[in-house]
Amino acid sequence: MAGPKAEAEAELRFADELRIFLVPRHRGGRARVACGGTSTLGHVIESLGVPLPETGDLRIDGEPVTAASRLAGGQVAEGRVLLTQDRGLLRRRKLWMGAYVRGADPDDQLDDVLDRFAPRLAPWTRCTACNGMLAPARKADIERMLLRGTRRTYHDFARCAACGRVYWRGAHGARLAAIVDRAARIVADRLPQAAEPPGSRGTWSRS
Repeated sequence: MAGPKAEAEAELRFADELRIFLVPRHRGGRARVACGGTSTLGHVIESLGVPLPETGDLRIDGEPVTAASRLAGGQVAEGRVLLTQDRGLLRRRKLWMGAYVRGADPDDQLDDVLDRFAPRLAPWTRCTACNGMLAPARKADIERMLLRGTRRTYHDFARCAACGRVYWRGAHGARLAAIVDRAARIVADRLPQAAEPPGSRGTWSRS
């Protein structure tokens, strides 16, 4: 006699900004949920504690979907929050809402995001152009891409694995590091268990 059929599961992945809404066991940003093709993605997201108005684009296996889409076994769903001051953009039907950033000054805007979302920060790890992951790069491998002054002055570099852009610790690094250190302190005060990510002291300019 055959045993009971195993219930199908799907995996939900949440952007860092949304993890504050998840229960501790899901704070890593991933949750496996049972699904039989009847529950909508929106219902599942809210059942895990994330308010739908705070989510951004929703995707299933990389394809854009709406909150009314239904999950099936083996699928991977992802939710991201859109942060903007463009009220018209937030009203677009194709966008499943987001969050309006308060404040006119950049420092005030940063404070608003840190206060409302308390994201786990990983500075100097993403490309500012395409959001790809940065990895250390040998100077000999990227030297032809650098201006003469940069080649002469700097020796430590990183390169985006996705688009190939090159980064180095530039003259403005101290100012950026001060901003990041302040943000890290604010988040640490709200999430004292969060450890500072490796390499967070580095700063990168872009080629």
